[in-house]
Amino acid sequence: MKGLLAIPLVIVLVSMVAFPALAASPDLLISANGGTIYFPGENAAVFFTATANGALVNPDTITATLYLPGNANSFSLTPTTVSTGVFYVNYALPANSLMGFYAVVITASYAGGAFRGSAVAGFEVSQGLADMKGDIL
Repeated sequence: MKGLLAIPLVIVLVSMVAFPALAASPDLLISANGGTIYFPGENAAVFFTATANGALVNPDTITATLYLPGNANSFSLTPTTVSTGVFYVNYALPANSLMGFYAVVITASYAGGAFRGSAVAGFEVSQGLADMKGDIL
């Protein structure tokens, strides 16, 4: 009888290895995207979603940090909720913005920390494009 009870357990374990999507995952999937190029004086925005087990969720904690080019400085950004599991952060680029790549790092946890995730999105502020802004627009 003991051998018969072990068979279903073996089948479950083998199916979890062979089909990992069937196994429970402690991951909170954060997907982030924003504009690719901004000019000094504009508002840069990064939108992101949070999903757990395929469903949009509102994480218990969310941190968003903006890193300036060359890691010159960083700022905490406050996420704004658009709807369940959909958020954005924005940053008003000063007129004298540093040129280069800006990175936004988002980390979050859900269900008391049982689910955790992070994502990185970024954008460019380019001097060449800033000089041609009038022509482009």
